[in-house]
Formats: sequence, structure tokens, C-alpha cells
Amino acid sequence: MNAVRFLPLLMLALAGCAQQATIDSHANTKAKATNKATAAAKADDNKPHLICQFTKPLGSNITKRVCRTPEEIKAAEEQSQEAMRHMERSSNQTHQ
Repeated sequence: MNAVRFLPLLMLALAGCAQQATIDSHANTKAKATNKATAAAKADDNKPHLICQFTKPLGSNITKRVCRTPEEIKAAEEQSQEAMRHMERSSNQTHQ
């Protein structure tokens, strides 16, 4: 999760350090800008959409930002429900 948090900063630092070659014609500049915009739009489609929530870890009053994809959230919910079912089944078997 820490890598996700620092990725935009890294990209910004790399973009600031990059140098663009001088382009002689205006047509080439416009064509490159169009290609970059198209590539950026395609990259946005491939990026997973994250849902961020602020949670308090157990035993702490300090909130923590947690970002996950909808698929990760659904998998965690299903895992929690299965764990509760397992606990209920095992407690019912010991009381019989």
C-alpha cells in the first residue's frame, strides 16, 4: 500500500526531470500531443479504480487511509463472512 501512495510522487519527480527534444515543425508537436492524449486516455482505462476509506486500526485512535479496488473489497467481505460462518459452526458443535 505504501508503494501506491508514493507512486504519484515518483511520477511527478521523473516528469520534472525529463527533458523534451526540440521539435522543428508545429505539425509534429501537434501530432505528438494528440498521441500523448490518446495514450493517457488508454492508460486511465487500464488503471484499476480505487476506493479509499479512512479506518482506525485495532487499538489505535489514529486513522489510516486504505485504498482498495472493488474486487479486493468484495473478496475481503466474503472472507470475513466465511470466517464468521466457520466460527458459528464450530461454536455450535462444541455446545451440543
